[in-house]
Amino acid sequence: MFSNISLETDFTGLVDILNKENKEIAKGELIFSPGQGIYVDIEIHDRKKFQDIDISILKCRHDNQVYTLSDCEVWSCRIYASLLIRGDINDLMFNGVQVVLSGVSEWFNSNNYFEYKEENIIRKIKTKKINVDIKNNGKSFNLSSHYGFKTESKQSVAKINEFVSFLFSNENEIFSKDDIFSFSNDLSRLFTILMDCSVLLEQVRVKISDDYYDVFFTTSSVTIP
Repeated sequence: MFSNISLETDFTGLVDILNKENKEIAKGELIFSPGQGIYVDIEIHDRKKFQDIDISILKCRHDNQVYTLSDCEVWSCRIYASLLIRGDINDLMFNGVQVVLSGVSEWFNSNNYFEYKEENIIRKIKTKKINVDIKNNGKSFNLSSHYGFKTESKQSVAKINEFVSFLFSNENEIFSKDDIFSFSNDLSRLFTILMDCSVLLEQVRVKISDDYYDVFFTTSSVTIP
């Protein structure tokens, strides 16, 4: 089972490089990390294979996992991309964008508490909620917040990681890859102002039908002037 990709993920792996139709073009080494961006190193003799084909979208297959790369450009022996989605995606059109921000989950969950009852530990949820309809730049969408948690157990110790995610959605509206950047960055700026401290993006996923796919891109911090 794969763990989720965060925007702080460091990944390096040998891959098969595929075109949009999943035909293998060459082999290379895929690297993505917050400090280095997203790129694929290729052999010098493979550069010509990318000259006369559409490489705006490429795919990289590592083991049984496919990563879709967007806005690809070849410079020397390296393919650069601006966006990576974990999944085999042909059309970068989405009906939802989900965002998790650092520090915001603690703020939303500050009134929650545990209660011990009949030898069971019960989590009392009093999470703040957001559910608003927004119109912006000719698009209509709903912004909603959702409580979630993950558990980790090691010997007799259980660790609970709580988080709040924000979902931009509209089943009748199609979002593009540009919306991924604008939604996530605008939300980060909003909470930077509301919380009076720097708020960073932790995780971004896109929704296609009923499925969610992890997204990676390089971000910069947002600070208050």
